Formats: sequence, structure tokens, C-alpha cells
Amino acid sequence: MAALATSLCTNGALETLALPGNEVGPGGARQLAQALKSNGALRALDLSGNPIGPPGASCVGMALCFSTALRELRVRGCGAGDTGMGFLGEALWRHAALPHLGRGALRLLDARDNGLSPEAARALADAARGRAGAAPTELLVNCSPSLSPRAAGAGAAAGAPAALRVAA
Repeated sequence: MAALATSLCTNGALETLALPGNEVGPGGARQLAQALKSNGALRALDLSGNPIGPPGASCVGMALCFSTALRELRVRGCGAGDTGMGFLGEALWRHAALPHLGRGALRLLDARDNGLSPEAARALADAARGRAGAAPTELLVNCSPSLSPRAAGAGAAAGAPAALRVAA
């Protein structure tokens, strides 16, 4: 992962990096996040199915505040839970407020299958809607299977999958 992160720092051509299910852990997520801070070309990052957990989600979230190119972030099934998604939500909120990003803000965050509580899903949805004047981020998120969609704010009928989609 270190070699990939190092090359990502200087690569100005790579626009999509898909690493689903590659056993990227918190340390690897930290290395990629550091690289994202200086990479101005990467538009899509997929870390789905990697055990980055809350520490890795926090690192990736911090990188959002520096990234001017990233438009899509996929962290589906990364074990981030409420804590990790809380870090990402805070970063998303701050990201929307950065004037230098303009239209370059994150457009898609896929955070499904991270075992979120309804409260965490709502907080993430609020962050995805952005601040006044900022373009909202499309958010794909669901709650733990045992939680009802109505509790998550999805407004779906009882018995429907617990999914929430927030879009502009």
C-alpha cells in the first residue's frame, strides 16, 4: 500500500482507484488519505469491502478537506460504524464549506452496510445535504438490518429495506 500511496502523490493522470475487497486496513487507508491531500486528479475512490474501520474512515474524512478533485467516495461495508461515519459526516460538512472547492465538491458518498444506527444515518444525511449555497452530496446509506426504515428517516413502509438515499 505504501508504494501505491507514494505513486498516487505524484500521479496526475489516474482518475479512478478501485480497491474493493483488497484487505486495505486502517493503516492503508491512512496512507491513501495522505496521498489524496496532494493528488489533484483522482475523481473516484472505492474502498468498499475493506476493513478500514473507524480509524480509516477518520483518515479518509480528513483527506476530503484537502481534496479538490474527488467526486465519488465508496466506503460500503468497511466496518466504519457510527463512529467512523460520524468522522466522515463531519468532514463532509466541512468540505461543503470550503470556498476553494466550488463545484469540485464530493458528489457521491456510498456508505451502505456499515452498521449505522438511525441517528447516525440522519446525521450523515444532514451533512450530505450541505450548507446553504453548497451543492448537496448524493448519499447512499442504510441502517443495521434490525432497525426500521421509518426510524432512519427514510419514510418507507414498514418491512421495506432500511435504506436512505439523499439526492439533490
